[in-house]
Amino acid sequence: MLVKYTDTDILREEKWAIMSESTVTYMSPEQLQARYNELASRVGDLEEFKVRGANYDLDADDAAIYDELRDLEFLLRRD
Repeated sequence: MLVKYTDTDILREEKWAIMSESTVTYMSPEQLQARYNELASRVGDLEEFKVRGANYDLDADDAAIYDELRDLEFLLRRD
């Protein structure tokens, strides 16, 4: 079984206090592939999307998808 985790920044009311929360998700290789396919289907031309991501030419939502696709590729040993 492979493990995927996500870090989320949580801002508190105090101006300077920032802490990070991690969420661990256990996924089988089949689940990882299904999630990868789901995200890849959202972006249209995957290769063009990856080029834009590598050039930091994505909005925040697409950048999050790009990061997750890269994480999934790593877990699926495609990097």
